[in-house]
Amino acid sequence: MNHVHLIGRLGADPLSTPYASDLGRDDPKILVRFDLAVDAASSRKAEDTPPVWVPVVLFDGQPARFAAEHLTKGDLVALSGRLDLRRWTDEDGKPIRRLHVIASELRKLTPRRTPDDEGADPPPEDDISATNVVPLNHERTQRRERLQ
Repeated sequence: MNHVHLIGRLGADPLSTPYASDLGRDDPKILVRFDLAVDAASSRKAEDTPPVWVPVVLFDGQPARFAAEHLTKGDLVALSGRLDLRRWTDEDGKPIRRLHVIASELRKLTPRRTPDDEGADPPPEDDISATNVVPLNHERTQRRERLQ
């Protein structure tokens, strides 16, 4: 099974690129890319452990359009999708391999900013209340709770 769930922060604003639709639609599809900083998983986590940077790609659809319009650098997001390995040969004949996540679901965990928030202190980075987060694998969590 090829399925990934990640929570992390955007390293930069998402890069949105239109591409031609092969279905003959008038509106172009979009491809959205960004790098996600995910905490390194470790039982002995040190504060100076650098994050793992995961390249993420979203193809045309509601998650891609949402990311292009509403996400910015530093936003905390939860996503699920699948791993994809791209292989090609560079101009020197050297084989290149790149692993990235093709996201199919996306949830913004950073609270919305309002005009009243200007000049206000931002919320602490680790302050995520349970009311703002709905697990992407909610059904599995419910089954696990019933079994206990």
